Amino acid sequence: DAASRYLARLDDYPLPLGDCGHVPNLLTGLRVALAVAVFCLLLPPGGRWPATTLLLFLLAAVTDWLDGYFARRYRAASAFGRVADPAADKVLVCGVLIVLLGDDPLCAATGLAPWMVALVVGREMVMMGLRTVLESSGIPFGALGLGKGKAVTQFVVCSMLLARPVLLARLPGAPAM
Repeated sequence: DAASRYLARLDDYPLPLGDCGHVPNLLTGLRVALAVAVFCLLLPPGGRWPATTLLLFLLAAVTDWLDGYFARRYRAASAFGRVADPAADKVLVCGVLIVLLGDDPLCAATGLAPWMVALVVGREMVMMGLRTVLESSGIPFGALGLGKGKAVTQFVVCSMLLARPVLLARLPGAPAM
């Protein structure tokens, strides 16, 4: 079928990055690990290092761009990557939004409403299901421009939510968080 021929053609172009031919997938795994670190820093009694949390989130977001860059540049795209990459994005974004619904002062300062998070998580679950069905049927379902734009928007919004306590702490007379 077409998908098999496409993936077989990609095998002719290994990554010139040593023996590790799956750098994009390793970056995706790193994004999930960074997401877990971000969650741990956010969960109570966390929230004590908002600048560190923001930096780790931004690093995780950059790995999304890097894995896509390496996959395209070195023709290292794979069916696994087309499913794992957006799944890692969903873990990062949805996880941060869910954790920020908590009731500690850091979370309360975001202004997030449960319906907002439910809308994002619901949409992501539907898209993940669609992606899984199509990919398992041999139909590649990679990210398109709109999906990439949505991911960037979600990363920016989450970064702004995580940056809020960092910025508020710098205001004169700001309460400690």
